Amino acid sequence: MAGTERVLRYVAFGVLMAFAAFGALFIVGETMLDPGGAPGVLLTLSWSVPMAVLTFCAARWPRAAAGVLTVVAVAVALFVVADALFGFRAGPAAFIAGFAVAVPLGVLGLRRPVRAGWLLLAVGTLLTASGAVTVGIPVLVGGGIFLLAAASGRPRG
Repeated sequence: MAGTERVLRYVAFGVLMAFAAFGALFIVGETMLDPGGAPGVLLTLSWSVPMAVLTFCAARWPRAAAGVLTVVAVAVALFVVADALFGFRAGPAAFIAGFAVAVPLGVLGLRRPVRAGWLLLAVGTLLTASGAVTVGIPVLVGGGIFLLAAASGRPRG
């Protein structure tokens, strides 16, 4: 791994993990305020456990996780589009799903920056277009930096 490529991979990873930390605190805080109690805990577990499992898989088995995360990212993208078109009015479920898939994609980007970069750009574009700008912009930035990292590591000439 070339020096610039490595630095860019870790910058993208850092952007996405900082976004993950602040985003998780915000989402958990809002969920504990409304609905709060046991429903709030269950709603928090409904996105945080799959996110943690996918993140672990991306760190431990990046080759297998790349395929799984591709399917998950496509499913989230379809959900975001369906939510924007039909207005399910289930709260910010599509935005939280996009957030929950961005974190494992950030971990995957350390080993597979091209795949993670394109998936992050796809999910981030749909999130931003559907109105979730605060979720979509960091995802787009992370995906773009991963693609820059991959391009900087390729031999020229």
